[in-house]
Amino acid sequence: MRDSAFREAEGFVLRSEGPEGAFSSVLVTAEGGFLAAPSEFDLLRSDFVRQGPDLVLDAPDGSRLLVQDFFGASAGASGSFVTGSGARIDFDLARKLAQGSDGMQLAQASGGDVGANPIGSVEVLEGQVFATRSSGLKVALKVGDPIFQGDVIESAADGNVGFIFDDNSTMSLAESGRMVLDEFVYDPAQQSGSSSTSVVQGVFSFVSGQIAKSGAEAMVVSTPVATIGIRGTTVAGRAAQVGENNSISLLRDADGGVGEITVSNGAGSQILSAVGQTVSLSSFTQAPPPPVVLPESAIQQHLAVP
Repeated sequence: MRDSAFREAEGFVLRSEGPEGAFSSVLVTAEGGFLAAPSEFDLLRSDFVRQGPDLVLDAPDGSRLLVQDFFGASAGASGSFVTGSGARIDFDLARKLAQGSDGMQLAQASGGDVGANPIGSVEVLEGQVFATRSSGLKVALKVGDPIFQGDVIESAADGNVGFIFDDNSTMSLAESGRMVLDEFVYDPAQQSGSSSTSVVQGVFSFVSGQIAKSGAEAMVVSTPVATIGIRGTTVAGRAAQVGENNSISLLRDADGGVGEITVSNGAGSQILSAVGQTVSLSSFTQAPPPPVVLPESAIQQHLAVP
């Protein structure tokens, strides 16, 4: 984590603790820089928990990271958490993942924040799937429930969910997944707007709607290793665990057509425009490689697309 791809400066204190306890290291990093987690730390499956002004990341194996004053004097800082294997979570996304972690109880009601307008609804659902609103309210979803901008969606080990948005785009998330509905702005009169979603973990698929037709990359889906710019199409992918390959595949649309996507990160980009083209990569410092063409049946089987 000391090569030229990672810039450090002053801003935060990071303390790490292994499964056996006892914080073991301190790292000070910077505004607009990278906060480096231990290479073995499971960043993508960690719980992001707010404890007063601090942020605690609890990994499944019991390891912890404490980021001092993350919600205090440094609350507006920009930058990213990164791991040695190349996974990346921006600070802004980390703040969203921590919403509702400071004592908010699970609610049975399906409403959103006061005054908020839904951006879509739950179309299909199996097992347990939860939404944490930007207010911190956590909701157990059911078919027909509204979804809102800023929702953090988490599916249990037995859960998968499909949403339909106001522009007729759809998106699904399979079991043990997590994503954030960052932004959704749509003007039905002009059939234009913008959409941004962050997939942190799990298998996902989406079919673009009116927003993607309104402009280049008006619809964007981000993963820990790359960003997908959509120009009207059907896509399936996997945001994998740390150290594993993330996959993004272009599929045939229901009407038989084929759209186009751009898979990019700071190291480069690739355009996918043919059915079955697939890009696999494990790090945001790795340029997306040239796509390979896989049979659609193999993509569906590999990803178990819901």
